[in-house]
Amino acid sequence: MGRGTGGFASGLVSVGGAGGEGGNGGTVYAQNLGLIYTGGSCTAVASDGSCSSVSYSPATYATNGGAFGIFAQSVGGGGGHGGMGLSTSVGVASASLAMGGSGGGGGSGGNVYAINAGSIVTVEPNSAGLFAQSLGGGGGTGGGAVSVSASFLVSFGVSSGGDGAPGGLGGKVGVNCTSTSTSTACSDTSYYLATTPIPGAAISTSGLSSPGIVAQSVGGGGGSGGFAIAMAASAGASVTATFGGSAGPGGFANDVYASPAGVNILTSGDDSTGLLVASVGGGGGHGGNVISGSVGGDLSVSLGVGGAGGSGGNGGSVLAVNTSETNWGAANIETFGDRSYGILAQSIGGGGGGGGNSISATVSGGATLGLTVGGSGGSGQYANPASIYNDGVINTTGSASSALVAQSIGGGGGNGGYSISSGAAMAVSANAVIGGSGGSGGTGGAITVQNTGALTTTGGGAAAIQRNRSVAVVATADLQPQDNCPLAHRSG
Repeated sequence: MGRGTGGFASGLVSVGGAGGEGGNGGTVYAQNLGLIYTGGSCTAVASDGSCSSVSYSPATYATNGGAFGIFAQSVGGGGGHGGMGLSTSVGVASASLAMGGSGGGGGSGGNVYAINAGSIVTVEPNSAGLFAQSLGGGGGTGGGAVSVSASFLVSFGVSSGGDGAPGGLGGKVGVNCTSTSTSTACSDTSYYLATTPIPGAAISTSGLSSPGIVAQSVGGGGGSGGFAIAMAASAGASVTATFGGSAGPGGFANDVYASPAGVNILTSGDDSTGLLVASVGGGGGHGGNVISGSVGGDLSVSLGVGGAGGSGGNGGSVLAVNTSETNWGAANIETFGDRSYGILAQSIGGGGGGGGNSISATVSGGATLGLTVGGSGGSGQYANPASIYNDGVINTTGSASSALVAQSIGGGGGNGGYSISSGAAMAVSANAVIGGSGGSGGTGGAITVQNTGALTTTGGGAAAIQRNRSVAVVATADLQPQDNCPLAHRSG
């Protein structure tokens, strides 16, 4: 991965250099067919090198965690920032123009495939048993622009911030794909297929924020637009105009598939879901802010327009499967911590970025005119279908720990930018301010939940099946309810 930052420029007409593009991440493949112990979970080693004593208690020593069992990640490089433009002009009559350079686009994350048929034990916080992620790089920020001019007769100054660049795409992620997987995340996995688990294989995590399996595709965030500042002064007439750079859109996330493939999962810490499958679009960047000031002996005019916020990226389709196959049965999943779901499948559209703010001020011994317009907010993007198929036994103990949770949530629209204009004149002063419009929100996709396994939730606020969609829910579910167990919760 790599990026370059655009160069700085100055002069009467000044244009900053463009930022370089981020590099793409490559394909990542990881496989475990044996035993993995991290963070001191293996307390004794036999003469043959095998672990003869295993601790499943959370680590008691000081640690920041991060001792994953399997960590498979492909990351696109971030785009370079645009260079700044600075323009100054002084004379009997003066004019200056400054433009910020555009940012470089974020690189895309590569596809990630992981296979686990063995046992994994982690005891530190933030230590998932298996973590597979493709992450798009963030878009580069547009360069700022500053224009300054002064004269005896007429001063004219214009500055325009550079545009932010789009975030990179998240790649496909497939964990334990099979030849019968219907997800497009498994369409390129002829050599990356799940195998028969070793006898007694299980994934166990004990620390906080340590899910059993995480499969995730994330689009990169859009780069923000560059700021713009213009100042002009003259004994006669003075005019300034500023335009904030438009922000880059967030990168799209890709499709994700994950399955335990017959390996049981047990988590003990809070915020430690058994199987987490997510596709999250990148957020749009923020529009560039502007400041415009003008002082003229006879006439002073100022215009400021905030940059538009970037739109979010789409969330991809997600599919979580815990069913019986030819070579294995459905896995048992058990969680003991709070906010620790059995299976969580979510597709989330990226939120739109906010519009840039606009501020102007004018002063004159004669007349002033000021106009400011806030940038419009970017639109939130839609989410795609989220599906869960479960035949296994799932038990959760903690509060707010539902057994099956499927979510498809569109991204929220960005806020419009505010605008402020003030003027002072001996004769006439007129000012107009227009706030930026907010961006529209995205819609959620279809939700499917099919279950034939026994679901038990004993903590407060924990439904057996929870389905959330930002519009009407489309779902099917076959339940075997347990005693004293909330049957289902649905919102949207």
